Amino acid sequence: MNNLYLLNQSFDIQDLDTFFNGIVDLIEVRSQPGSCEIFSKSESIYSLASFYQLFDKGYQETNAVVKFLEQIKSIEPEIKSETEFDTRFPNDCNGFMGIDFTKCSTSKERQVSNKQDLLNFRAYCNSTTTYKNIFARRQCLFPKLVLCEGVEAQLFSFGNSLAFNVVVEKLRLLNDLASKWVSGGFTYHDFCKVHGLEISGESDTTMNNKKCKRERTFALPDGQHVVFELHAKISTAALRIHIYPDEKTTTLYVGYVGKHLST
Repeated sequence: MNNLYLLNQSFDIQDLDTFFNGIVDLIEVRSQPGSCEIFSKSESIYSLASFYQLFDKGYQETNAVVKFLEQIKSIEPEIKSETEFDTRFPNDCNGFMGIDFTKCSTSKERQVSNKQDLLNFRAYCNSTTTYKNIFARRQCLFPKLVLCEGVEAQLFSFGNSLAFNVVVEKLRLLNDLASKWVSGGFTYHDFCKVHGLEISGESDTTMNNKKCKRERTFALPDGQHVVFELHAKISTAALRIHIYPDEKTTTLYVGYVGKHLST
């Protein structure tokens, strides 16, 4: 998961117009489409002089600022540094929202003041993905995929390897494929031709073999067990990513990532 925390120190601004315009930019950040970030703050932010001045001046948009703050959940005690943030959420990608970071000791790539900063922060999060944190960040990395029970351990087992990087790239392609599936049956042939993704089903011989079929049966999050016959091939490493497209909900599930199963 990607976390963005309102850093109190970055709101210590004397000029009220600068402060208000900065808040407007942050409201736009929070409303960006495709957002998977979790926004949070400390209740102590309300005690900052900048907010008192804003309310006293009676800006017409003050209600929008109040609503913006109220919609952001509170986390206590207040987080004041990257070290505190990373210690509290060790497997997440953690950044700070604010207006003026010149007096703050946070890393540039973790500072978000506007929409472009948000894109840069997401790119930073993607670049710091490892086998240790990929499952915790899955909803941001692959928002259109549902990774089922067992996949976390399978991804972790790759360690810091070339195979892990290849698997991540294939998962990203599957996520792109799933994002284009909005209704009707699940189709993939045209996408695969363009993007070099190889997806196929199993042979009749494999599917008629009880042992092989059982190996390809995995639990969905609701507990239902289904056969994940379709799979994306990673020929260079003899790996497979088994998927199940639920055409009732247009949801693409990932049930297995690992070595080629029995045939």
